Amino acid sequence: MRRTWQRIYYAIATLRWSVLIAVIVLHALLSYFVLVVTGETALISDFLVYFYYYTTTATTVGYGDKAPITLAGRLLALVWMFAGLIMVASFTAAITSSLTVSNLQYQISGPQDLPGNTVATIDGTASAQYLQEQRILSNTYPDLHSAMQAVSAGDSDAVVYDRPLLQYRNQQLGKDRLDLLPGVFDQQLYALALPTGSPLRDEVNEAILRLTESPEWRLIQRAYLGEAP
Repeated sequence: MRRTWQRIYYAIATLRWSVLIAVIVLHALLSYFVLVVTGETALISDFLVYFYYYTTTATTVGYGDKAPITLAGRLLALVWMFAGLIMVASFTAAITSSLTVSNLQYQISGPQDLPGNTVATIDGTASAQYLQEQRILSNTYPDLHSAMQAVSAGDSDAVVYDRPLLQYRNQQLGKDRLDLLPGVFDQQLYALALPTGSPLRDEVNEAILRLTESPEWRLIQRAYLGEAP
């Protein structure tokens, strides 16, 4: 029973409206049934009267113009108010949580929003150098996976690093995946180093061009990097 109530409270606090409506309807029907059993006919003789009494009591307003007269009815009203406190508190927490998550979600939309936030990156990389040059507060980590997990855990507000590697590692985070922003604000090209005068240079260039211009290239990108943001 305790686990059931914990699940119900978690569902309400995370703003699952279907569960919230179901809990309210179930509470209203159960309360009406108990009022019938206890003989509180004055409170259930009319739907509007019952709705008024239910609303004012469940929200702990209680004007006092409508009140039970039997002992069982008064005990029900007492329990009713405690249940109302839980529902109102859960609803308020859900709204606050929703607004907070929404605010955090859109807090950073580009490099212009990085100053004033704590940014995760990899020590000794061009990304770390960029953040240092821009005077942006950063936390450095030994690898990209640790940096991205720090953002998921809330230890950092964002992570700056190479887009392909971010996309690849993000696929491995599962339910802790991050939202990758579109756009590149500091383009850096990759290259393959070959000895000077190597006969493989032309062959490698042609092979890369054939691959990147083929229909299979997008399938390869999707397999390793997922959908591009």
